[in-house]
Amino acid sequence: MQLGETRIGVDEFELQWSDDCVLSGRLCIDTLRAVGADIRLGTSSEEEPPPEEGGAPLEIRFPFPIEVRSLQLDDVNLRLADGTEVAWRSLSSAVVAEGNDVRLAPTHLEQPRLYLPPSAGVLLTQATETPLSAEAIDAAILLREPQDEAVLAVESPEEQLEARERLELPDITLPVDIQIPEFTLNDFRLEGATEYRVERLHLGLITEGDRVELTELAVVTPDAEAELTAKATLSGSYPLEARLNVELFF
Repeated sequence: MQLGETRIGVDEFELQWSDDCVLSGRLCIDTLRAVGADIRLGTSSEEEPPPEEGGAPLEIRFPFPIEVRSLQLDDVNLRLADGTEVAWRSLSSAVVAEGNDVRLAPTHLEQPRLYLPPSAGVLLTQATETPLSAEAIDAAILLREPQDEAVLAVESPEEQLEARERLELPDITLPVDIQIPEFTLNDFRLEGATEYRVERLHLGLITEGDRVELTELAVVTPDAEAELTAKATLSGSYPLEARLNVELFF
């Protein structure tokens, strides 16, 4: 299927409606399943409108309760216009959206992959014998950029921070309240320009208005194991309470 510059292909798609809650004013879906989804986003010729300043915080409210009792997305691949790719083997979950609340059942994501396209220098030197290195090509491209961007790119992070004005963080109210009691990720791989692997990740998250609570974040990688819990308020002075335990592997 072609939608403008976007192409969508699906090997299998299943949608089973449930009529046991129609009289109660709810929309219920017993099964939403897709297998072999291939989505490719092209470049858009339309310019994005400038962001609106001020005004009331965005709030999203669902006109009626929506319930998806079984959500299964297998063998999914998403490719962005810049060459970035997101893929996974299996995603299983269930969700209820009501008012401005979104509640997820225990969610499992298996073998996700994130591919970041390499730099222009790496692309030009791949499988090619050339006296120029990828770093030299990237540096030459950088010199042709506008002066401000080029200077910013070669400055150290400390110099960039010293040159910046002190930020005033705005008060943020999230448009929906989210409950994620359990999110499990297995075998994540970052590929392309940078390579890394996360063996396991467990996440629990609750948001309400301007409050965010990370009930659990446990990560296992080849280099370390880390556990984090945190509470934050996205207003005022952004108060934060957090506890972090890390074990490094040498």
